[in-house]
Order: sequence, then C-alpha cells, then structure tokens
Amino acid sequence: MRLQRIIMLMLAATFNFVAACAGPPDQRTRTGQVELALHSTVGGITYELRNATFAIKGATELELSSEDAPEAAVLEQELPVGDYTAELGPDWHLFEVAEGEETELDAVLASENPAAFSISEQATTEVVYRFTIDGTDVPFASGTLRIGMDVTVAQDPTDAGRGSTESVIFTEVMRDPSALADTAGEWFELQNVGTETVDLAGCVIARDAAELTVSEPLELKPGGIVTLARSESPGFVPDVVYSSISLPNSSSFVLSLSCEGQLVDSITVDPATWPDGSGVAASLSASSMTAADNDNPTAWCAATATYAIDLGTPGSQNPACS
Repeated sequence: MRLQRIIMLMLAATFNFVAACAGPPDQRTRTGQVELALHSTVGGITYELRNATFAIKGATELELSSEDAPEAAVLEQELPVGDYTAELGPDWHLFEVAEGEETELDAVLASENPAAFSISEQATTEVVYRFTIDGTDVPFASGTLRIGMDVTVAQDPTDAGRGSTESVIFTEVMRDPSALADTAGEWFELQNVGTETVDLAGCVIARDAAELTVSEPLELKPGGIVTLARSESPGFVPDVVYSSISLPNSSSFVLSLSCEGQLVDSITVDPATWPDGSGVAASLSASSMTAADNDNPTAWCAATATYAIDLGTPGSQNPACS
C-alpha cells in the first residue's frame, strides 16, 4: 500500500474590510488577508520551508520573506481585492524536522512559478506549489493566500506492487434477503475504482463495532469487484465468507473499510433513506463511483437485475441509477 501523510495547515480565511482614511465611500479600498504558512507538522515530523521569498504582483506589488520572521509559522499581509501572481524565489530550502534533528530535503519545485491567484471579497483562493522529493510529490496548498502542506511519503518497499487501497469503496449491499434467511443471504461488495491493483490482505471491514479482518491475499485489479457474504451459497459464489458481521434490517449502521489503521471508506445505511427492500439490494450508481459520492443516499438505488434468487448484481458492474 502506498503510504500517505496529509498535512493541512487550514488557517482561518481572515478578511479585513477597511476604508481609506480619505476620499468618498465609492473610493474605499476592499482588502483581504494574505497568509503564508511555512511550517506543518504530522506524526511528530515538522516540514519547514525556509529562506522562502514570495514576490507578489498584481493590484499591488510587494515581497514577503520567511526571513523577516524566522520563528513564525505564518506570514501575514493585507492585499487589495484583485488578480495577482506569486513567484517563489530560487533560494528556498525545504527541511524535515523530527526528534530535534533537521534534514534538508533534496526537493525540486515542480509546479508553475509564478502562480496566478485572485483575492476576492469574502472568498478563499487556493494556490498550490508542488515540489518533488525523489519522485514523491510534496504540494504546499494555499488559500487567501494561505499555504499548507500535503506530503506524500514514498511507498514502503514491503508494499511494492500492492497499490493504494484508497480507491476501494462499497458499491452494493444486500441487508434483507428474501429467498434466504439473513444468516445465509446477506452480502455486500467492494470495488476498486482506481487504476492500480490492490491487495486487501490485513485490511479490516467493520459493521459498527463488529469486525472482519482479511487474513489472506485478496487482490483487486482496476475495476475489480470482491463479494463478501455470510454463507457459501447466498445465490452466487462469494469471494469471502464471513460470520462475524450481520446487517440489521430495521436500524441504521455503518459499514467501513480500514487498512493499516487508516479509514479508507465508510457508508451509513439508514432504513429511512436507503433505497432497498426485502430481497432487493442497494446499488451504487455507475455514475457515482467515488468514496465521496457513496456517502449520499441519493447516489444509491434499488437493484432491478436478478441474480438467481433476489435482485442485485453481485460481482458485476452496477448500472446507472435512473
């Protein structure tokens, strides 16, 4: 699995609206606050951008430097509303600070420089500076102008070829079979909607507090689907048979997938909003195959295809909901 650490310095979007000291009201200048974050910490490791000089050009021109406040995590400056560019000077250095030790990283600026952005009234503008470290992306995300860090750490060699489980999502759920008892006919499926093959070995699937650990290699190619059922004969041949999870018929519950302690995907099944019924699986629309979209009950619909005993498409691609 590709290991990833996300570091976001979500600084409040601060807008100060001020009037010029002289002149009529129609000549007042609207301003926004520019904030440049230079530090970010995750997992005990701090990443610092040093000797960073930003040349700001547009409705007004100025230069901001990290050396003006070397201990500060954020540089602040008011800017009039308008269009700008921000150019990071060539003498910057990126450091990793952990357990009192500093390491300068061999980083390369890979994004467009200067970067264009706009300051608007009561809005936040995001600008991204992207660096690479030994082929690993390190974006510094910003807005208003607000800069944080999004650090992707290189893949662990022991996970080579495994792919990223972030692309695996829940796509179909049968919680109330009709032709069989719940203990024999319940099932759900996961699909890899990414572009790399994924191995779910060691991942944990949970229904609220009840858990199922995938103990054997379970590879999913791009577009691949895995079916998990409470019996060996739920009306098809499932890929995984489990007994530690049940799917309530009349109360809401949460299904989740976690790998290496990190939540990958989860859905909340609420009978009040869920589109299934007795003998009918809930199917995620083919047009909504993302971890964000499957959080929305309206992205799901009642299955209409028959899989031998009930309605659903276990192990097959879902149709689009009409």
